[in-house]
Amino acid sequence: MISDNELISRAMDAWFQSGRAGLPSEASSVYEVDGQRYVELVNPSGTLAVYSVDGAGHLEQLGQWPKRPTTSPAHGSFTVDGGVRFIDEEEDRRPSRI
Repeated sequence: MISDNELISRAMDAWFQSGRAGLPSEASSVYEVDGQRYVELVNPSGTLAVYSVDGAGHLEQLGQWPKRPTTSPAHGSFTVDGGVRFIDEEEDRRPSRI
């Protein structure tokens, strides 16, 4: 499985290659909904883009995306309706190829 760090780097590369405005921050992260992984690029203004990740690690930018997980105070885990699980975002994030 491709690391979260690598997926975020790939998403950032795709974002910069698209020529769109806005600079993704280090708060960008990977999360999972019903077994599907997503990379969310964010900055202080909000979400810039969300990419779905296929089994081979390829990214596809989405026009609409599933609701992002929220913290569950009782367990310290990240859940939303339907068993959403947050994936660790504490890895180093260096740019790499898409």
